[in-house]
Amino acid sequence: MNRTTKEKKLFGLCLLSYMLFIVFIVTLTPFNFHSSKDFSISWNVTQFDIISNIILFIPPGFMYIFLWGNEINSYCLNALFYGLMLSTFIEFSQFFLSGRCTSITDIMANGSGAWMGAFVCEKLKLRMEKYSAKISLLEIPLVTIVYLLLPLLWINSLTIWKFTNSLWLSLMLGIIIVIIFSAIYSFRLKLTGRVKLLTLSALTGMFFSVASYHKFTTSPVFTSVVAVSLSISFLLLSYYWKTLDKNNRRFEIPVLKMILPAYLFYMILQTILPLYPFTVKWAFGIGFSTNSTALILQSAKHIGAFTILGYILAEIRGRGKKLPLWRSVLKLSSICLLFAVGLELILSFHPYYKGSIIQIVLSTSGFIYGLIIYRLQLAYIFNVRKRYNRDSYQQEKHQPIMFSNQKEANPSI
Repeated sequence: MNRTTKEKKLFGLCLLSYMLFIVFIVTLTPFNFHSSKDFSISWNVTQFDIISNIILFIPPGFMYIFLWGNEINSYCLNALFYGLMLSTFIEFSQFFLSGRCTSITDIMANGSGAWMGAFVCEKLKLRMEKYSAKISLLEIPLVTIVYLLLPLLWINSLTIWKFTNSLWLSLMLGIIIVIIFSAIYSFRLKLTGRVKLLTLSALTGMFFSVASYHKFTTSPVFTSVVAVSLSISFLLLSYYWKTLDKNNRRFEIPVLKMILPAYLFYMILQTILPLYPFTVKWAFGIGFSTNSTALILQSAKHIGAFTILGYILAEIRGRGKKLPLWRSVLKLSSICLLFAVGLELILSFHPYYKGSIIQIVLSTSGFIYGLIIYRLQLAYIFNVRKRYNRDSYQQEKHQPIMFSNQKEANPSI
C-alpha cells in the first residue's frame, strides 16, 4: 500500500465512521438495552419505511466505493454484502430494545441503499475523472462539507414530529448546500462543458428533497416550495460567481467566507429552538437531564454541527495564514471551546433542556474530529497532485522533441 492509498483510506474511514455514528444514533436511540425473552420479527412493510431505510444507507455505500473502489467488481456486490451485514447487526441489536422489533424488510432496504450509493459513486467517479485533469470531484474539500451536512438534514427531518421549527433549520442547510454546489459548478464543472446548468439546478432541488424525505412526507408543500426555491437560487448564484476570476484556484475562500456566518447562525438557531419563552431559572450540570430520544438526537446534531465547523475553520486556516500544526489546532480548539461554552450557557436558560459539561466535551471532540478529517484530506490531495505532476514530467521527459521545420523536412509526418 503506497502512501497516497493509505492516506485516502484514513480520510475515507474518518468520513465513513462519522456517517455510521449518525446511523447508529438514528436506528438505536434511546439505547435502553435490556435482556428480554420476547423476540419478535416483523414482516410488515410500508412505503415510508422502505424509502427511509434505503436513503439512510446510501451515504455509507457511497463512501464504501470511495475507499475500496478498485477492489470490488462493477456490480458493487461487495457493497451490497457489507450493507446487509451492517443492517443485520443493527436489526439484531433491536431485539434488546424495548418497543422495537426486527424487520427483514429493513435489512433488505438497507442493503439496497448501500448498493445504490456504491453504484452512484462508481459511475460518478468514472465520469468525473474522465474530464478532470488532476483530481476527482469527490475529493474537492467543498464536496466533503455537503457529505458532512447530510446527517444534519436527516436528524432535522426526524425531529419534525417533535419540533416543527426544524423546517427552518433544514432551509438554512439547504441554502448552504446551494452555495457550495453553485460554486463547484461555476469553477469546476462548467469548464468541462459536460454538465448543464439547468440539469444541476434541478438535481440540487431533488437532492434536498431526498435528503429531507421524512420532512417531505409530513410537510410536502413546504418541502416542495423550498426545493424549487433552492433550484432558482442555484441559478442566481451561478450568475453571481461569474463576477469572480474563473482561473482562481482558491475559489473556496470566498465560498467559505460566505457560508460561515450562515452556518454559525444555524448553530445558534439549533441551540435555542424550539422557541419557548426562556426562563430566568438557570439549569446547568455535568450530564444530561434525561436520555429521551429527542434529547439524544439533539446532542447528535450538536456533535455533527461542531464537526462541520471544525472542518470549515480548518480549511479556511489551511488556505490562509500558515501556522505550525500544533498552534493552529490549539488556537482553533480554544475558539471552539469558547463557542461551545457560550451555546451551553444559552441552553441553560431553556425550559426544555439544561446546559451540560458533557455536551461541551462532546462538541469539542466533534470539532477536533472535523480538523482531523480536513488534515487527512489535505494530505491525500497533496500526494495525488504530487504524483500527477511527477507522472506528467516523466511523460514530457520521454516525449520526442518536434522541431518547427520537421514537418517540411519530412512530408510523411
